[in-house]
Amino acid sequence: MSSPSPKGAALITGASTGIGAIYADRLAKRGYDLILVARNKQRLNAASERLRAETGVQVTKLPADLPVSGIPPDSEDTLGHTTNPSSRLSLSADDAVRPAL
Repeated sequence: MSSPSPKGAALITGASTGIGAIYADRLAKRGYDLILVARNKQRLNAASERLRAETGVQVTKLPADLPVSGIPPDSEDTLGHTTNPSSRLSLSADDAVRPAL
């Protein structure tokens, strides 16, 4: 496993398809570690493995349907509540789809 990026980590919701996947790809290529959030676990796993293999960045997966269930209660450490400054959350791109009103 690679060491944490000095740029920190980027949190990307809706990261398995569409614009969220494009953000994940571009930020990984720029050297950010990633925290990827997506509702489809299979696509999330595939995107995570591909980005890790292609770029060497650290990728943390957080399977969740944010508009429906919100942030899982066990994800506090994943989202940057850490004492390790090199793994800080430094960027967020929100592409989670919200239900129509």
